[in-house]
Amino acid sequence: MSTKRSVVKITGAMQAYKWGMDAAPGVLVKEYYEAQKGEKTEEDKYAEVWLGTHPNGPATLQQHGSQTLKEYISEDPSFHLGPSTSTSDLPFLLKVLSISNVLSIQSHPDAALAAKLHAQDPAVYKTPCHKPEMAVALTDFRAMLGFLPVSTLAANMSSYPELGRLVGPSGVSALHSASTSTAGMDFSSSVQSAVRAAFSNFMSSYPASGPSACEEMVARISSKPSPLSLTDSLILDFNSQYPNDCGVFSPLFLNVVDLKPGQSIFVPSNTPHAYVSGQIVECMARSDNVIRCGLGQLVGPASVSALLSASTSTAGMDFSSSVQSAVRAAFSSFMSSYPACGSSACEEMVARISSKPLPLSPTDSLILNFNSQYPNDCGVFSPLFLNVVELKPGQSIFVPSNTPHAYVSGQIVECMARSDNV
Repeated sequence: MSTKRSVVKITGAMQAYKWGMDAAPGVLVKEYYEAQKGEKTEEDKYAEVWLGTHPNGPATLQQHGSQTLKEYISEDPSFHLGPSTSTSDLPFLLKVLSISNVLSIQSHPDAALAAKLHAQDPAVYKTPCHKPEMAVALTDFRAMLGFLPVSTLAANMSSYPELGRLVGPSGVSALHSASTSTAGMDFSSSVQSAVRAAFSNFMSSYPASGPSACEEMVARISSKPSPLSLTDSLILDFNSQYPNDCGVFSPLFLNVVDLKPGQSIFVPSNTPHAYVSGQIVECMARSDNVIRCGLGQLVGPASVSALLSASTSTAGMDFSSSVQSAVRAAFSSFMSSYPACGSSACEEMVARISSKPLPLSPTDSLILNFNSQYPNDCGVFSPLFLNVVELKPGQSIFVPSNTPHAYVSGQIVECMARSDNV
């Protein structure tokens, strides 16, 4: 059994995808990654920092740079993740994203589809895990999320005739029929079938007729007087990044969602989406299974079909059995004796510390601070039992299960298993 059972500082894995931001002030992936590494870095792009145990980007321990977080957990998984665990992997993955150019159109499979895709192509779909995700905006942020209401889709077939031709008469007719019988985001089976048929027709016809239709649409929009609509602006923007790509048409299929800092979204499994611009923190199931379809990605029948199917003894924190027993006995004795004589002992300690010359040590300062908030509480003694860990913006920690801890001050984003057991 491992002797290492402690809160540890971790360093995330940096991903330099081409849609990331260049090095500049305010690029949070760069700032957070450098804060975690404790040194300046030089990367072509700063796209994502991953904090978790996923094999494509495992976090590492700062004090043991080559040891991954998963390796650390695997030394004593029942302690770190609970006695019922059967894995050394965290059930979640936390990411920070800095987005300069639009990401590919994609969806993430639910558990059933993920298992099927993993069995069919484990080289692409590396785990049988689903991937719902949530994102919180750190700056102004724009995304496309989910299909538009069927009435809007039907209208776009007329407003953008290039799209209507690619979808074809049968697909356009099905959308109009569905739009006359439903309103809003109705995804009854008939509406869902109409949307899927339209999108399938569009993707099937694109290799032969799509690029010329895209050129025609872009030329027509470019001749319009300013200001352009948001949809038209996005079409021109996407075409400047990925000329004549099928994803240039994506604003005609997908909802555009704008977030201010602090606002958030939930992206269910099987939901087509694309992140357009901005910086976010994102939490998801421990998976990187992605079904991609356009905007810089090669699109084949398999991806279209999948998308449519989706909709030693140590110093400090020594927890060998003998040390653990001694610490537990000391803490148990302290807690047992506190009701009878703890308050007077606390008053005596606080008075003694208050008479010390300045500056006080961090431990003494915390004791006085805690006593000012909760006079004579047993927790006033906590700095004498627990390690104090300080983080700069962007740095991070892993808190195992069964680890006593308390957050003292500051602002954080926190990711945990779905539980509020305390």
